[in-house]
Amino acid sequence: CLEPQPDANSGMEMPSAVSNAYGGSGVDYSSLCLRSPEGVALNVSGYSEILAQSSVSKMVGFIERLVHHMGAIVTPGFEDTLHTFAQGFVDGSSGGFEDLASALGSQPSWI
Repeated sequence: CLEPQPDANSGMEMPSAVSNAYGGSGVDYSSLCLRSPEGVALNVSGYSEILAQSSVSKMVGFIERLVHHMGAIVTPGFEDTLHTFAQGFVDGSSGGFEDLASALGSQPSWI
């Protein structure tokens, strides 16, 4: 896990100093230690790690990776469909990992 360190001369953490100098929102420190959908296992354990973050964008990343692992791609132009599909798993209305794998295995029209 990454933790910003203060500069010895200024006492400021480097990400904050850069943000102050150039503007912008800086670094979201709360997300530095969260597991990435690109790095978790493509199984129920990895799914659970991503689901625990309650992030549709992270679930989209996990699903896209799973689709690629199956040898497919999300058809260009169907990003909104993927987002809605992922939302159902984040909010629990679409079930769990087994339901996700089954839905993708049924070859929906958007992949």
